[in-house]
Amino acid sequence: MRNKQIIINLVKRYWVEILLMISIVGIHFYLSFSGAHYFPSRWFTRDDAYYYFKVAQNISEGYGSTFDRINLSNGYHPLWMLINIPIFSLARFDLILPFRVLMVVIGLISGTTSVMLYRWLRRHFHPGIAAMIAMMWGYSRNVHEIIYQQGMETGITALSMVGFMMVLHDLSRKEKLSLKDGLWFGFWGLILLLSRLDTLFLVLFGLIWLVFRGTKIQIRFLIEILLVYLSVIFAYILRVDLSMFLLAYDTTAIIFAGLLVIWLFVFNNLLGCYNKQQFDLWQELLRVTISIILSTLLASGVMAILSANSEINFSISVALLFIPIMTLSSLIFRIFLYRYQYPVGSASTLNLKKNWIEFRNSLRVWVMDGLKASWLIGSGFGLYAIYNQITFGTLMPISGQIKRWWGSSPDNVYGGSTKTIAQMFGVSPNYLKDGWTFINSAIYEWARQIAKWSVKNRAFLKETFDLKPLERLDVYWIIFLIFLALLLILFFLERKKKGRRISNSGLLLLLAASIFHILFYGATSYAAKHEWYWVSEDLSAFVLLAWIIQVIFDQIKKIPFSSAALWGIALIVGANALFEYQKELISRMPMQDLPASTPYIDMAVIMEEHTPPGSLIGMTGGGNVGYFIRGRTIMNMDGLINSMEYFEALKSHQAGEFYQEVGLDYIFANRFILTETAPYSFQISREDLQQVESAPTYGNKKLLFYDPK
Repeated sequence: MRNKQIIINLVKRYWVEILLMISIVGIHFYLSFSGAHYFPSRWFTRDDAYYYFKVAQNISEGYGSTFDRINLSNGYHPLWMLINIPIFSLARFDLILPFRVLMVVIGLISGTTSVMLYRWLRRHFHPGIAAMIAMMWGYSRNVHEIIYQQGMETGITALSMVGFMMVLHDLSRKEKLSLKDGLWFGFWGLILLLSRLDTLFLVLFGLIWLVFRGTKIQIRFLIEILLVYLSVIFAYILRVDLSMFLLAYDTTAIIFAGLLVIWLFVFNNLLGCYNKQQFDLWQELLRVTISIILSTLLASGVMAILSANSEINFSISVALLFIPIMTLSSLIFRIFLYRYQYPVGSASTLNLKKNWIEFRNSLRVWVMDGLKASWLIGSGFGLYAIYNQITFGTLMPISGQIKRWWGSSPDNVYGGSTKTIAQMFGVSPNYLKDGWTFINSAIYEWARQIAKWSVKNRAFLKETFDLKPLERLDVYWIIFLIFLALLLILFFLERKKKGRRISNSGLLLLLAASIFHILFYGATSYAAKHEWYWVSEDLSAFVLLAWIIQVIFDQIKKIPFSSAALWGIALIVGANALFEYQKELISRMPMQDLPASTPYIDMAVIMEEHTPPGSLIGMTGGGNVGYFIRGRTIMNMDGLINSMEYFEALKSHQAGEFYQEVGLDYIFANRFILTETAPYSFQISREDLQQVESAPTYGNKKLLFYDPK
């Protein structure tokens, strides 16, 4: 009887968590018994996922970190690879068995993330809102397809990110940071970083947030970092166009912005920009301008020295443009934020000596806290980089370096780098999967429906308003601006709280890190971005939705039964999402399998039937074929999961010699891409390729015999 009561009490207390875990893990466990052929054709369909799977299989079988058992490669994120190694050790018995196990693992990761998200949001928002958002995340078909289904690293990244934010919130409330606290932060920071290396920005911003906890610098310094980088970017774009900036100045901009941030932090402290008690517009303008001018002079001096001794392209005209841009943006930000934190009045008299003493004393505390929190992250990541250098000949994963190199190519075979300013910020309707995926897609769908309605009702629009049918892109930007205006209105509705919920919940930190993360890809020469890159942006969208609902609920919470109604809405939303979620997943993965003679991958069969056993076949991509092909070896030609030696050969136009050295026999690819576009046209000539006439064309790709003359 006592045990029964304990169980009842646990269910009452943790019913949301139990519901999320049982439903999500249960569905994935059920689907793990689906027909074998549906795993590669309907679930794990992304080529990039098989780079993990095949390398994990090879590591487990003693071949080392290699996709083709010839070239060592580190073109992956390490934490997800470590998880995959024991799972794909089962591939020696059955190629599908690891997928069944991985299906359950993904379910556990998804369920755990949803539970942690609920507990995180419950600290800052109404429990009903937290439950609604957690269920929307856990049962969302879009989240599932992008974050979890494909077998990429994004699932473990999302879990690590939520855990990191929860730990950061707990530690930020402490007055003093102990060594144990620093170790705990460092552990989650390192886990997050190793799950996806581009989470570095969230880890760094989180470190700043922790070090400056309880001070007025915490929020302002983060925003100033963004403003500095944005001002530098726009200064360069005014000096040269966007395409030229991406090709020649993106790295210089990052270095220049980094120097400016350091000097601005110092001068803002010395000039008392962070420790004022009242807001005085003219005093603020004077101190900000002086700080920016001095910082720009010193940073420009360093850049001039670097430019004289390296390939850095720096122009003093950029520095001159930066000063007014940064001054204006910084002043607008301070008026917007400080007006809610300080009464209007005369600012305190400038006292450099006093400010220096306060800055020096505070700096000691900040440095010590920073070391406590970052030593594990720095040492762990340092060991990872050293291992890479020793084993693979490069500090960082080769895949990221390849994509940056693609971005600088004159050909756009892999999509090229950023095309517009809107795309740079991840808000372009033409590139819906470059950044704020869920927000962009929702706005674009609304715009599409409105535009579709306007076409059907063109006569009504013409007669009543003298309007033509609305263009989809025009409607997109109108809705986007309305959305931004709505956020601004909601911020003003919450002005009495002075934005504390935005900062305390971690939403501001997450948004700032996400913007910087998008700029990392959008404001540098980087090609072939994918929808699964944007984990922090996707998570930000859900937390932002929680904040929007909470602000609206605050306006009506005094109405009787409003809380119960909110819970009712949450359950209805969750039940509907769960119904659609399970219906989609179960229909996608039937229990009844296809005939045993049906191939898992058609391309693999074509190559097996038209090449002799032992052949080495080159492919651009080739992840899934490399995993399923029998008796042949697939070598990745785009370089994402190949060696540093191959990358150097591509850059020096000597890949042809590399192919001959490793004994490449065939290439399965689009002939035009190989012979007419960079980088392959510099490596392969038409005379080197002979089509295997008996082999059919598959997806514009042909099986070609490689015979260099």
